[in-house]
Amino acid sequence: MLLPRTVIPRGGISVTEDEDYKCICCILDMCEVQLNEGCNKMSNYTVDTNESFCFLFPTDLLFEGFIGGFLKEVLQDVGGKVHLQESKMSLVEKIIYKGETSGAAFTMRHDILAEYHDKVFVLDTKYKEMSRFEDNPDYKETISNEAKQGDLYQVLEYARKRDIQDVYLLYPMYRYEEKEEEFPVSVSESPSGDINVHFIRMPFIFEEDEDRTR
Repeated sequence: MLLPRTVIPRGGISVTEDEDYKCICCILDMCEVQLNEGCNKMSNYTVDTNESFCFLFPTDLLFEGFIGGFLKEVLQDVGGKVHLQESKMSLVEKIIYKGETSGAAFTMRHDILAEYHDKVFVLDTKYKEMSRFEDNPDYKETISNEAKQGDLYQVLEYARKRDIQDVYLLYPMYRYEEKEEEFPVSVSESPSGDINVHFIRMPFIFEEDEDRTR
């Protein structure tokens, strides 16, 4: 039996410096940060005496969750439905090799799938910078330079597989920015039918007025 090496007091609790206790020490340190009124009392970093914590948030997922949750609240009041990370379809339905056929592959996963009045809307959130369109004479260059070609391929394929004409790329607005009245639409022409890609810039925060945001 291996004995713990040392005993370390943490927040009034003594724990042993052993592999089994490392996770406990981390949890105790994080609790101490919260009990010390946030990170204020831990901000002065000193080697070998304090540990500094960095909380990293996946902002793209926060943006997607915020927009998805907001649309759920809005559409449920008018009989609509919103599905987040919908994944009931695949890019290919079967793979054929040497006379054998396997099942579907490459699952499609929509950020937001909305249903309203028998229509389906596919919305893809992009936490990326997209400059303002209104009063911007170079809006075409803005789309060409700031929108990613891979993002367009993605939503165009979503539209083709679901046989819909409109798909939406959603980008965050800047804070305190006034909303825009109109947004550009890119049209992908095809013998099977044109597909419209809407570029929408949306608020990422309610500020003080949720109704105004709606």
